[in-house]
Amino acid sequence: AGNLADKGGRKKIMLIGVLAAQFMTILIPSAGTIILIVILMGLRSAFMGLYQPAALSIQEDIMPRHVRGKLTGFTELFWNMGAITGPLVGFALYDFFNTSFPFYLSALIFTASILTFTLFGKDPKVEESEI
Repeated sequence: AGNLADKGGRKKIMLIGVLAAQFMTILIPSAGTIILIVILMGLRSAFMGLYQPAALSIQEDIMPRHVRGKLTGFTELFWNMGAITGPLVGFALYDFFNTSFPFYLSALIFTASILTFTLFGKDPKVEESEI
């Protein structure tokens, strides 16, 4: 997926991956069987596999070399904090509102943030020798 992002444009690959993954997220509440949920979650993960290498590449491109390791560490810290707190918050929303709400809210927030980045963020140009 990293080579695909380098050749096809990182923002475009990110957008395709995120929108497809979040579409799978929206479909999960309407899945009628465990098998369908597993399939949707598998497809969601596969599409996120398109997004993550492109996002990490852009992150590395825009960071100055002397702070790259520190900022990458902070980024991973916040990703992992979200991975820990997300299910807890999602469960509370699931329990408090309804069973579909956390999935729709997750898809809405993630899609809005990626669309904002895609529309307003710069796509750094990578020299061919750096690839």
